[in-house]
Amino acid sequence: MRMSSQSNSSVYSEKKIAAYEAMFKESSFAKPQEVYLTITVAHLFGQAYIMEQQGTKEGDPVYSRFVCPLEEITKVYINENAKSSPLFIQCDTDVKGVVHRKRIIVPCLDNVASIVSQIKEVQAAHMEKVNAALEREKQRKLREIEEKRKEEQAAIKVNAAIPPLSAVEKLPDPEPVKAVNITAHTPVPTPAPEKADKKNVEDLNNEIAESMKALESFEKVISSTPAKEAAPKKPALDLDSIPDKAEAVPAPAPAPVPAAEPAPVKEEVPIQEVKPVQATVQPEPAAPVEEKPIQPAVTAAPRVNPNGKPSALSDFETEVRKLKALKDEGRITAEEYAAQKKKLVSELY
Repeated sequence: MRMSSQSNSSVYSEKKIAAYEAMFKESSFAKPQEVYLTITVAHLFGQAYIMEQQGTKEGDPVYSRFVCPLEEITKVYINENAKSSPLFIQCDTDVKGVVHRKRIIVPCLDNVASIVSQIKEVQAAHMEKVNAALEREKQRKLREIEEKRKEEQAAIKVNAAIPPLSAVEKLPDPEPVKAVNITAHTPVPTPAPEKADKKNVEDLNNEIAESMKALESFEKVISSTPAKEAAPKKPALDLDSIPDKAEAVPAPAPAPVPAAEPAPVKEEVPIQEVKPVQATVQPEPAAPVEEKPIQPAVTAAPRVNPNGKPSALSDFETEVRKLKALKDEGRITAEEYAAQKKKLVSELY
């Protein structure tokens, strides 16, 4: 942003060649937009419609400001197919092999043909200056390369004039190290202590004599001091001087002791032998049981079938055996046997 602002400020400070402006409406209902174009010695700048194309993809026109160097302009023409005959300024740049094309569209300008010719003249003059600057830069680089080449050749000549180094003589082999016998270290005898000097002995004798004198003077002081009087001794107790029979010393009368009350005598109560008491349990009289009169057994009346005849199982069995015997002998048929048996069953209940 800082570099772009600095470049824009330098563009605005350049010498202006011409300036054009106009108003453009996209439709009758659209708001009019102001477009203008300014030509300087090295740039074109202004406000118009920008349409960018990258490769084969082309975008829509966008209303914005623009700054375009003259050396980047590849084509300036008038679009006769449009109604307003707009001015087209085409700039092409190659970015990594991809063509990036930008078209600046400035519509509704007057004398568009004269503007085109003026832009081309200014661009031609600017390109002459640019080419001259490029040629000067090229010549400068060529001179630098030539000077560098000459310096390298001079260095080669100097190196060729230096005589080659003489062959290095082979150094003799080092002599082997001889073994050295190391003798054991003999201890150094410690010197005997020297005898004390006579001066030191005399000083010691003098100190002893002074101490003896001080001791004698101390004894004299002690002997000259008077001795303290001895304290009177207590007379010793002579046991032999004590008479055998001493005067009887009346003993103190003993204090009267109150007579003790006689202890109550406990009367001995004879212990009577306790006999176990056996309780006699008398049986309670049984309650009188009322005797109920024995009722005679009631015999069930024999069952009577609906026909009014008493039936007994034994009679039924006898009759059935008779019927079966008649059936077995062939006297009666099975139908007759069944009918007679049914009849007996009805008589049984």
